[in-house]
Amino acid sequence: ENDDPFHFARQFHDAFNENLTKAILPGPYLCMDESMKLHPIGCEFKALADAQINLFLRLDPAEPSEFIADSWFGSTDACISLYNYGLYSILQIKKRRYWPRNIPHDITGALEDTYGSSVSRTCKKNNGSGDVKFRRPVVFDEYNEFRSAVDILNNLRDNAFSYHDVLVSKRSVDRIFAFYFSVVEANSFSTYLTPQPRNSKANMFNTNAKVVVNVLIPVVA
Repeated sequence: ENDDPFHFARQFHDAFNENLTKAILPGPYLCMDESMKLHPIGCEFKALADAQINLFLRLDPAEPSEFIADSWFGSTDACISLYNYGLYSILQIKKRRYWPRNIPHDITGALEDTYGSSVSRTCKKNNGSGDVKFRRPVVFDEYNEFRSAVDILNNLRDNAFSYHDVLVSKRSVDRIFAFYFSVVEANSFSTYLTPQPRNSKANMFNTNAKVVVNVLIPVVA
């Protein structure tokens, strides 16, 4: 429909996501984050990636909706909204103990190992030196290990020469079309870096060919 702001790419976009679903079986750990905009003003994509093998699984344009994510520094409203859908939040402050303001630096909060547990405030001082140490819950280790999948793929995508060549164009259609190609290229390179069986004859050309055949050609056809 012409009243759809993404109408010029909607059919291609839906087919692209559908073929990603058929070509890639996701693992147990997924990462969702925003992908870099094609230009300062315009379309932005939310991306879902497999966090263990770093492959794009799905792309969705940020359409007229409210998105609460990233850099909210512990938004209570966001935590409650996610909790109502059964999603537990991780709020991690990576600043010195005197930040943020009005928070006593002598209180350290830590969650138990189970998801959705209550807060405990037990801490241990190391040999009286004043250093506070506590056992970090497993959920934080998982978060730190798998949080960067989309960012890794964005870096691979942004470094593609073919992608930057197209950005010279002022046409949004060309830029967005190049975005999909850059996603395929990033997936292809990430697949090539994935450990292969010892007797495998995998090389970059064969890997690119497989990704194009399984993801891109069915969409264009």
